[in-house]
Amino acid sequence: MPDRPTYRPVYKALHRPLTIWGVDRRLFFLSLLLGAATFNLFYSFLAGLLMAAPPLLFFRPPGGRREAVRFGEVDEIGRGALLRRLLLTTPILVAGAEELAFRGFLQGRLRRALPGRPILAVVISSLAFAFWHVAVNVRTLRATNVVTAGLAPLPVALAAGLLAVFAGGLVFGALHGRAGSLVGPIAAHWLVDAVMLLALAGQRKAVRSLPLGAQRPAPGRWSPSGTRTSR
Repeated sequence: MPDRPTYRPVYKALHRPLTIWGVDRRLFFLSLLLGAATFNLFYSFLAGLLMAAPPLLFFRPPGGRREAVRFGEVDEIGRGALLRRLLLTTPILVAGAEELAFRGFLQGRLRRALPGRPILAVVISSLAFAFWHVAVNVRTLRATNVVTAGLAPLPVALAAGLLAVFAGGLVFGALHGRAGSLVGPIAAHWLVDAVMLLALAGQRKAVRSLPLGAQRPAPGRWSPSGTRTSR
């Protein structure tokens, strides 16, 4: 036989490097997965930031033209408690639980009950989401100085808050319908709540810089005079 190399296709196929374009296959597919997740979450984070922008302008008006919004529940909270609320309570017990109930369960049931009408399913679930927040928003407003500082009457503040919740429900519902997953709406929901919570917690530094006589009293509800009373 002539002295020339012998090719063994089976041996070569079994022992070829497991690469795609020079990248290890496992690493390649992991990169694809992470890239797809980042691409999907990009819209969730963008939606969350856009929805948080109007409340931020109301909480902290530019130029100090009026009193900033203060929230009694975070005025005296420590850094550790704030982090637990941001990283555990808000994403799991607030964003996760509400998205599971209103997008995962209710919107899913509505889509099956209303075939071919996904927009109506999103609107109905968003209305239910807003009605659920009536008592939540009233309790939250009573823990702030929005009404007592003359920033907005209670009916106006409540209506604006519920309208924002309804709009948020529409966005979360659209994210869920687009991706078919709760990851996107949970991420957007958490980001909105986290940004607003951080903005309200940031008011503490401004309040601490006031003269001694203007310091806040003990935590509690805001009284008609603009100070807080004990619960």
